[in-house]
Amino acid sequence: MEKSPIRAFLWADLASTTDTEHITESYVRLKSMALACATPRSSLKGNALLKADIVRGLDWMYANRYNETTPMHDEWFHLEIGAPAELVDTTPDV
Repeated sequence: MEKSPIRAFLWADLASTTDTEHITESYVRLKSMALACATPRSSLKGNALLKADIVRGLDWMYANRYNETTPMHDEWFHLEIGAPAELVDTTPDV
């Protein structure tokens, strides 16, 4: 995960601003991080640094990739089903 304050992406392999699958896959990775932070007996359970990275990643995605003004492009599935499903699964754990 790219953590620079002037980053242009969260992950270099998911940097496209037009491939909507990159939005969904970014949320998949954030969800995996959130699950690691929330899972009992995980070595990352309750890790404050991981939680902060997740929150910053979610904030960055909203500000830069996916929000109510995101234009429809490429595949509609990722904007209307894929990304929202992953986001909903992520947020209860943060």
